[in-house]
Amino acid sequence: MFTGVLNSLFLVCAATSCASLHDVAARYVPRGKALVTHYTGGVGAAGVDLYRYPTTMYIPRFQKKKRVYPGAVHTSFVSQLKFSVLEITAGSRRSYVHIVDECADGDCHRNNRHAKKKNALLIDLHASAWRSLGLGQPGMKNIRYRKVGTVTRKNRAMWCVLTPDGRKGYVPRQWK
Repeated sequence: MFTGVLNSLFLVCAATSCASLHDVAARYVPRGKALVTHYTGGVGAAGVDLYRYPTTMYIPRFQKKKRVYPGAVHTSFVSQLKFSVLEITAGSRRSYVHIVDECADGDCHRNNRHAKKKNALLIDLHASAWRSLGLGQPGMKNIRYRKVGTVTRKNRAMWCVLTPDGRKGYVPRQWK
């Protein structure tokens, strides 16, 4: 496993002609297993209208636009994953989730403890993303994910989903 990671880092380094292995490690794509739960809501913590999703956003990694759905992570992961676009794979279905919200209620804390025991990330999928993956009845499901990009409020594609307050920057500090 570790030699595979080093080999892939070496290939990336050779392809990008970077100065050090540290530069490549900083670009290494996070991936892993996750537990997903289902939620509905109107406004995300990042100042977005969740009902304006799905929308299409340009993902530089693929050099094309992809249909993106809203998602949330536990409060403890906001600083690492805010505005990230994650590729979610459930069985043979694949979908893209834009992290624009955080889950911080009692249910989320209990589910996050369960996810930590399984060494997984907890991702709350909005109802539209849940349907796109064909996950069936709401509950806790196992999936795979990988980070494929970041789309922040500065990106023009994001302006179509922002609320008026979100455009003005009236959002919690961790989402600025």
